[in-house]
Amino acid sequence: MQLVTIFLGFVVYGISENIKKTAIPQIQLSFNLDEGQLGLLRGLQAEYGFIGLYAAVCSVAGIVLYVYLKRRQELI
Repeated sequence: MQLVTIFLGFVVYGISENIKKTAIPQIQLSFNLDEGQLGLLRGLQAEYGFIGLYAAVCSVAGIVLYVYLKRRQELI
């Protein structure tokens, strides 16, 4: 079952990549996007935003943990 799931994931990824390759030039012309804007949109699509959000959440959690441990005087 896991192999089927992995295989289907590859199939869906392959289909989406093929659709994306033909659609990107049309999207670029329709919205008058330059290469920088198009790169930013593709980066957001590749979930770079998720990585940034994850880093921000980890930073906030670290600060909260630091304050909590400092108040309890258990900070190493």
